[in-house]
Parts: sequence; structure tokens; C-alpha cells
Amino acid sequence: MKVVNSETQSIDYRLNIMGIRIWQDKCQLIARHQGRWAPLGPRHELPVFVPRTREQLQFFSDDPLRLTAYQYTLEHPDSDIPLALGKSVDFGSILRVPAVIPAE
Repeated sequence: MKVVNSETQSIDYRLNIMGIRIWQDKCQLIARHQGRWAPLGPRHELPVFVPRTREQLQFFSDDPLRLTAYQYTLEHPDSDIPLALGKSVDFGSILRVPAVIPAE
């Protein structure tokens, strides 16, 4: 699920218990903890390459951020997460795309 937070100028790409939060120039893993989404580990500078094949994934098998991005694209093939992580488009335009509003 894609969740846009216009207040913090960030986008969460959430799977079941893990996800990725992206800002203009950084990203970070997030994890569901006691009903809330909390940061996990360090922030990473963008751009971040998202593996698209199993061969590429094997090269990044020790990188939980890229593994999560890969899994997200498998579950949501039309997602803009590769564009956001790769800084391939203007981040502001991705923020303006309608997203799910969580019921938390």
C-alpha cells in the first residue's frame, strides 16, 4: 500500500510488516510495531537501484532495503517505487499522485 504524508513530505510503501519510507533525497526501512510504522535502520541517500531480476536480487541479497523494494514491486507491479527510489521523476509529482489513506 502506498501512503502519502503531505505533512512530512514522505511516501510510505508498505507491505505486511515491512516497508520503505521515501523523502526527496533519502529513504529508510520501516516496520510495523504495535500498530504503528516505525523507522528501522539507517537512512540511505537516493538514488537507490531496485533489482528487477532474480540475478540482480542475488547480488543484493544482503541488503534489506533492496530486498523490500524488490518484494514491493513483485506485489505491486504498477507501483512508482522504482521511480521514487531511483530519482527518475520529480518527487513532487509522485507526492501528488493519489494514495491510500490509512485507518490508523
